Amino acid sequence: MSHAFGAHSQYKIHASKAVQYKQGNAILHDVMMPAMDGMALIRAVRAMMPELKINTARMEAAAADPNLLATDLAEYLVKKGMPFREAHETVGQLVRQAVEANTTLNRISLENLRKVSLLFDVDVTNVFDVRRSLAARRATGAPSPENIATQIEEWRRKLV
Repeated sequence: MSHAFGAHSQYKIHASKAVQYKQGNAILHDVMMPAMDGMALIRAVRAMMPELKINTARMEAAAADPNLLATDLAEYLVKKGMPFREAHETVGQLVRQAVEANTTLNRISLENLRKVSLLFDVDVTNVFDVRRSLAARRATGAPSPENIATQIEEWRRKLV
C-alpha cells in the first residue's frame, strides 16, 4: 500500500488504520483527499490496480443477506397493488419481527407474512434471489450485471 501513497508518508499510518478498522471511506475522505489533487488520486488508484485482489466468495456471502432485499419485498407488494408508503411500512414491520426473532426476512413463513398482508403469496420466495434483484436494476447507475460490466470496462480504460 505504501507505494501507492508515495511522498505522502505521513498519511500511511492513518490509511493503514482506516483499512484495519474497515473504514474504507475514511481512506479517501480523511487521509488521501486533503493531500492529493484529483490526478494524484488517480495515479494512486492506478498504482494499486495490479495488486488488487477481489474476494468474490466474501462479496457473495455478504450480498446473500436476505434482509438486503427489503426494498424488493416492498416493490413486490407495490406490484400487487399496495401503495408504496404502505408497502414500506409493512416491510418495516416484517424487518422488525425478523430482528426481534433473530431471523431473516426469507425465513418468515408465508402464513406469518399473510398475517401482515394478504397480498403475499407463494411467489414471494422469488424476491429473495439477489441475482434476480440485481438483474432487474437496469436504470443508469443501477447495479445490473450489464451496467457493472460497462463501468468496469470504462474504468479499466481510464485507470490502467
